[in-house]
Amino acid sequence: MAAFMDTAIVATMTVTVKTMAVQRWIWRNLLFEFMGTPWEGERGA
Repeated sequence: MAAFMDTAIVATMTVTVKTMAVQRWIWRNLLFEFMGTPWEGERGA
């Protein structure tokens, strides 16, 4: 049972991290498209 729990926890963590990474990647691309400005704050230039 313990091994199953560990596997489930690891799987959940992996999925969560991958989901967060994908969401960050999507948001970055959306900001690039909508704002048309580089991610590294070059607004003041």
